Amino acid sequence: MKEKRLEKLTDWSFMSIHDKVYLFNPDERQAYGAEMYEFLDELVYEHSRQVDKAKSVTGYESLESFTLLGEEVQHSEKLAVAFGLMKIPDAAPIRIIKNIGMCNGCHNFMKAISLLNAREIIVRDSKQLHKFDNGKCSCGDYGGLL
Repeated sequence: MKEKRLEKLTDWSFMSIHDKVYLFNPDERQAYGAEMYEFLDELVYEHSRQVDKAKSVTGYESLESFTLLGEEVQHSEKLAVAFGLMKIPDAAPIRIIKNIGMCNGCHNFMKAISLLNAREIIVRDSKQLHKFDNGKCSCGDYGGLL
């Protein structure tokens, strides 16, 4: 890759709250303070505890589709949704724009968070618009191609 000067795309997401734009990049870990990362850790913990509930509602047969591994926990859309849950009023949807396609793990995480927190989460990635509501996504899981 170095010979051809190809680089891995940088993962980033952003959202606007009260006319202020917030950028989320997993490489800039301290940008929003420890509070947001602690909240994200709580979300991940609660997510893993509630996997059976989410699995039964969304129809997944395998718990593996809801597991979180290493780097995936720090993807930019997860940072953005944690920040949104902290800063956006409960009745308002969380809107996130992402520069690259969402991975399957993050997609399933958003479905579970929308169910567990009773929130509408809208993510526009490089491929399409995802509207997560009550544990389901408007893309219909894009035929399993995520």
